[in-house]
Order: sequence, then C-alpha cells, then structure tokens
Amino acid sequence: MKDFCDKATLEHKQRIETSSILMAAETGNEMMLYSIVNNYGSNLDMKSADGKTALHIAVAKGNQQCVCILLNAGADLEALDFRGDTALHYAAYVGNLELLELLCERKADFSKRNHESHTVLHICARKGHVLAAKFLLHMGFAVDSTTVDKKTALHLAIVQSDESMVEVLLDNGAYINANGHRNITPLFLAVAGGHECLAKLLLERGADLHTQSLGIFPLRRAMLNDREDMMELLVQYGADVGEASLCHASRLGIYDRKLLFRAVGLKKQFFLRLLLQLGADPNTRNFFGRNLLNHAVWEGKLASIRLLLEYGANVNEVRWNPIKTALSIRHRYIRLSDELMNSIPAIIKLLLDHGADTKCLSQEENEFIRRCNSELPGGGASL
Repeated sequence: MKDFCDKATLEHKQRIETSSILMAAETGNEMMLYSIVNNYGSNLDMKSADGKTALHIAVAKGNQQCVCILLNAGADLEALDFRGDTALHYAAYVGNLELLELLCERKADFSKRNHESHTVLHICARKGHVLAAKFLLHMGFAVDSTTVDKKTALHLAIVQSDESMVEVLLDNGAYINANGHRNITPLFLAVAGGHECLAKLLLERGADLHTQSLGIFPLRRAMLNDREDMMELLVQYGADVGEASLCHASRLGIYDRKLLFRAVGLKKQFFLRLLLQLGADPNTRNFFGRNLLNHAVWEGKLASIRLLLEYGANVNEVRWNPIKTALSIRHRYIRLSDELMNSIPAIIKLLLDHGADTKCLSQEENEFIRRCNSELPGGGASL
C-alpha cells in the first residue's frame, strides 16, 4: 500500500511539474521557467496531451530566451510531437530565422521528416517563409528533397502561388521539371492552378511543356480549365496544338464536344480556333441536335460566328436554321442586353454575306432583314 501511495504521489508531482514548465513556456515567463528547469531538470521533455514539449511551445511562441534556457538545461532537440515535428519544424512553421540559426548551432537534425514526410524546407515552402528557405539552402539543404508522394519544395511553392519562393528555389538549383506523383511537374501545377505568372516564369527558365502529367499535356489542362490566356502563353512558348486533344478533334468524344460548345461563349476565340485547327467539325451538334453555328448565333457571339463560317460551318442548316435563330432572338422572354440587341443586324448581314438562304422566311422576316441591310451599310448601325 505504501509503494502504491508513493507511486501516486510521484506521478502527481510529475504532472504538476509538467504543467508548470509547459505553462511557463506558453506564457513566456522566463524567470519561472529558469527556476523550474534548475529544480526539475529531469522533466524537461515531458509532453502535453498533443505531444508538445516545452521546447516546442517556446519555439512556436518565438521566445528566444525561453528556448535558450531549455537548451542550456539539456532539452531534447529531437523530441517529436504527435505530428512527428521537432523544434526545428516548429521554427520553420513560424519562419523564425533567429531560432533556425540557434537550433542549427546546437546541431539540430535538418534531415528529420515529420509523419507527412515533410522536411523543414518543405514547411518553409508551404508557409511562404522566403528568408528562412534562403538560410536553409545556404546551409546546404537539399533543394530537391521529396516527400513520400514525390513533391519537392518547388511543387509546394507552386501550389501556394508564391512567386518569390519559386524564384529562390530555382536560383538555388531546384529541378524545374521534377516529376511528382503521377508525373505532375511544377509547370503542370501552375497551369492547373491558373497561376499564369508562375507558368510564365517556369517557361522562361526552360520548363518542359511537352511532358504529360496525369496522362495529359499542360495545353490540354489549360483547355479543360477554359484558360485561353494560359493556352496562348503555352503556344507562344512552343506547345504543339495537337497536345490539346487526347484524340484527333474530328473524332471528339462527348466531353470534348462540350468543350467545343463552351469555347463558342468565351471572350477570345483562341480556344475555338485551336479546336478547329485540330480538325474539329464546325457543324458539331450537342445532345439536343443544335449545331455550333446556331449556338453562337443564339448567344450573339459575332466573332465566333465569323470564325465558324471561316472554317466551313453550314449557314443553311435545315433543322436549326441560323438566320431564323437570329430573327428569333428578338422574341426571347427575357430582357436582352443592349449588346445582344445591337448585334442582331450585324449577325444577319454576316450570315447573308456567307450565302444564307432567305426563301424559307416569312414576308415579315424578309422585311426585317431588308431594314437591317439598309441600316448597316458599313456593318455598324443598330436597330
């Protein structure tokens, strides 16, 4: 019974000591911490419920004096919390350059990985701590070390859209075409994330834009994201337009046909022109049987109409007659924008110039067309 009581008393004393040292580190009370570690040095590395030691807490708080007190008293530099992080990882999380230098002087293990297999450089890249990353690289840290899923610090910086970090890593020799999980390259990540500035930076530094990631090229990823600006950038730097499609565009599947109809509605015509250059049929139909030209007319997309006609769209489609569609825009049940209303005469004139047949139209519709022609001698007047 006496042994049991002694053991319970000792455990209670240790809990009090642990609570006290953790509280002192949390509050930054240097006097209290100094007093505790000099009296209870054996409990320096006791942990909180989530596995943090007093050193973890002091580093997270950025209190250099408390960190020095604990290190001078013999605190374990390599103690792990529940995530597998050491004090050095905590210094990287907060980006505290002074503490990184201090822990480096005390011979902390820079190669240690946490349970996510992240090193201190990976953490700096994720958190955007550029100065801390520069220090680690100056100390000789491997710039291309990878996580368990093959991500380098460059991959992580791209995901965070951190241009400064990307430049630092590249300036220190990061491999620009590093293949991550499923061959995902930094350029593919930049394209997929819509980070145009980063994509341009990588291309200027010589990134390979002909490498497939997830089974597709960066150009196709940009196309799937409706990013015409990104597509233009990639083509400018030498991307092959054939890389935008998994197959020849004349045999587009349902998914690609949706892309084609989506391209009609975009502000620029780069996307649509690219697909047509690949061999896409300008008379492609959607699920309801409506063709591209009819869709472009209904949406009032004059530039897309002009491009489709240039590539041979059928201006006299029977089922979905483009000129009838143009005339029917006026009778929509919703209020039309001024831009769409003003485009109707120009659309009609463009269709007529490309051979649209007016024989199928009523007398009233032909009269409207004649009025449009008289109002558009130069193609610019409105209704």
